[in-house]
Amino acid sequence: MRRVERFYDFHAPGYEGKFQSPAVAKVKRMEEEGILEFLFEHLPAPSEGIRLLELGCGTGLFTLPVAGRGYRVTAVDISEGMLAELRAKAEAQSLANVTLRKADVEEIAAEDGGYDGVFGIGLLEYLQDPARVVAKAAELLRPGGVAAFTGPTVSMNGLCYVLTSLVRKRMRMKLFTRRGLGALFEAAGLDIVEIRPVGFHLPLMSTLTRIAAGRKPQAPRA
Repeated sequence: MRRVERFYDFHAPGYEGKFQSPAVAKVKRMEEEGILEFLFEHLPAPSEGIRLLELGCGTGLFTLPVAGRGYRVTAVDISEGMLAELRAKAEAQSLANVTLRKADVEEIAAEDGGYDGVFGIGLLEYLQDPARVVAKAAELLRPGGVAAFTGPTVSMNGLCYVLTSLVRKRMRMKLFTRRGLGALFEAAGLDIVEIRPVGFHLPLMSTLTRIAAGRKPQAPRA
């Protein structure tokens, strides 16, 4: 994770600028809209006492819209540079319901009885042990809470993503089949709610991204 931290600390100030070309912005926007639609369908409705945890929040592409719905969000990232960008945007939007924490996502601990929802977008592909983090998310959830994570697909789009990351980031990224993504949730003791492809894709080609949600059982399994 140190390599991830160094890369994003260095690129944080101009990170969102790479999405500004019209073609890239359109594709990115479609994916973001699909992910947010999924989150708002499956996360508990915002109300007093509902708390969410975002792992790998980056500059807040999802933190801010979620907080804008009225959720209290604790946003965690390993990069102080990315958190600084998010902090500035949250302050500019007068969002007082966002708490930022610099931490390795594998080392976080539950606070105040846990969370009603945990989500991580664009995170699992960076991790040495994605199963460990999904299991950690399950531990942090209150009974009935929902975890949601994305994973890049085993596809031509996914292969291009891996190759681009090797060249540009010098990092090897993981890809996930639909079954493999679901298996992470099942191994963590979560009941699969839905797995859905999101974003733009060409005809006869898979999307780059799937998002999955799992729910923590109300009572411990026998």
